[in-house]
Order: sequence, then C-alpha cells, then structure tokens
Amino acid sequence: MKNSKLKIKNDAESVIARTKSVAISKTRFLATLGMTLWATSCFLLLASCGKKETKQTTQQVAPRPKPKIPEYVPPPAPPKYTYKGGLYRDPLVPGGGSSSYSSSSMTGEGSETMTGEKMATLQLKGIFRDEKTGNIAIIAETSGGSYILKNGKLYDRKNKIVRGVAGVIGKNSATLFSNDTKIELKLKKIGSVK
Repeated sequence: MKNSKLKIKNDAESVIARTKSVAISKTRFLATLGMTLWATSCFLLLASCGKKETKQTTQQVAPRPKPKIPEYVPPPAPPKYTYKGGLYRDPLVPGGGSSSYSSSSMTGEGSETMTGEKMATLQLKGIFRDEKTGNIAIIAETSGGSYILKNGKLYDRKNKIVRGVAGVIGKNSATLFSNDTKIELKLKKIGSVK
C-alpha cells in the first residue's frame, strides 16, 4: 500500500509538473503572440503615419464660353409701291381701247379738250352718291374713253380737268355743257336694249 501511495504521489506530481509545463508553454505562446501582434500593429502604425507628399490631381474646369448671340439685323424695307395702272386699259371700256385720247392727255402734258362731235358719243354708265363729294357720274365714250363728272367739272382718266366742259348731275341723268353744245345723258334701265 505504501507502494501504491507512492505511485499515486508520483503520478500526481508528474501530472502537476506536466500541467505546469503546459501552462508555462501556453503562457509563452500567448506572450509571443501578443508581442507579435503588438510589433505588427506598431510597424503598420509607423509605416502609415509617415509624411507623404500628396499631389493634388484636381483639374480646374475652365468656364464654359458664353454662346454668341447673333446681332439683330432688321429686314430690308419693302419697296415703295407706285401705281402704274394709268398705262393700262380703262376697266369701264368694253374691249376696244382708248383711241379717242389725244397724245397730250396720254403723256400728262395738259388737259384734254372736248368737241361737240365727241360729246355726242358719250354714254352715262352710272351715278354714285357720296356724302363728302356729292354725286359722281361715270361717263364713257363709244370709242373706249371714260370720264368722271363731279362737282360740275368733267375729268379724264388721268384725273385732269377737260377744258370747256361743265356738267350737272341729276337723279337719273347728267347734263354736259360746252360753249356751243348742251347734251343730256340718261341712265339706261337694266334689261333695256338701245
């Protein structure tokens, strides 16, 4: 029994010795691991804290140029209208033309004169009533010329006064007077044929 007690005691001491050596080796391992971690973190800390010159790589954006607005150019003025209808045929004349006009009245160099023979070829085409100017009579020649009687004066197609002729406008007629002739022109009724 003594032997067995001794054996148990030796076994217990060996277990304790082994436990102490395991504990010491465990402590050494943890200490070594802690030192390694501490050294690594110090190295990383020192390596990252070094002064580095950082280059600013920002590009400066140039301001966008303002678009050029075209300068306003006003459109050209339209050409001034001049009436050239005096050279054309009288619209009140049926077909023929105006062969009865003298060359002086066509060029505008003077006023036209009317003879008794010419007055016999006149026809009253219409009478207009106007508040401002009164009555206006439109008179045409059988040869194609046209005249306007207003305010007692006879005007040719160039709006020039025909010398030697005066007139009076009635309700349905116009009377023309010259030095030696008096002629009364009556409106034709619509539908009547001469």
